[in-house]
Amino acid sequence: MRKHIIITTLSVLGLLLGGCSNSITDMQSRGYDDDSFLADDSCSYTYAERLGNVTSDSVDLQFKGFTGNDYVWYLTADETSEFSLDYSFDVEKGNFKIIEITPDKEVITLWENLDDATAEGTLNIDVEEGTSLIKIVGKKAKGDIQINATSNQEVQIIVPNVPDV
Repeated sequence: MRKHIIITTLSVLGLLLGGCSNSITDMQSRGYDDDSFLADDSCSYTYAERLGNVTSDSVDLQFKGFTGNDYVWYLTADETSEFSLDYSFDVEKGNFKIIEITPDKEVITLWENLDDATAEGTLNIDVEEGTSLIKIVGKKAKGDIQINATSNQEVQIIVPNVPDV
C-alpha cells in the first residue's frame, strides 16, 4: 500500500513538473509575434543547445531548439545616432529574428527568417536618444549567427548581465 502511494505521488509530481515546463515553452512560442511581450525588459527563453558568446562588439552564437527571446545588447545614445551591424546568419530550422526595442518600447524587426535562410549584410539602425535593447527571438530555431558592431563613439554598447546558458 505504501509503495502504491509513493509511486502515485511521484507520477503526479512528474506530470505537474512536465506540464510546467511545457507551458513555459508554449508561452515563449506564442510570444514570437507578440510585441507587448517582446517589448518587456526581461527575457524568457529555452535552448536545447547554445554555444558561443556575446561581447561589447560582437555576437557569435550557435544554437539548437531556441524558443523565446534573449538579450544581445543595450545601446545607449545621448542623441539619435546611426549605428551599423555587419551580420552573417545561417538559420537551418524554425523562425528567427533580431529586433530592436526603442526607448519608447516600440518593437522594430531588423531581420527575420521564416524558413531556412542564409543571409549576410549590414543593418543600419537609427538609435534613438536613450537606451534601446537588441534581442534575438526564436521559435524552434536552429542556426549560427555572427554580428559585428561598427565602432561608433555616439552609441555605447552594454552587454546585459545575464548568466550564460
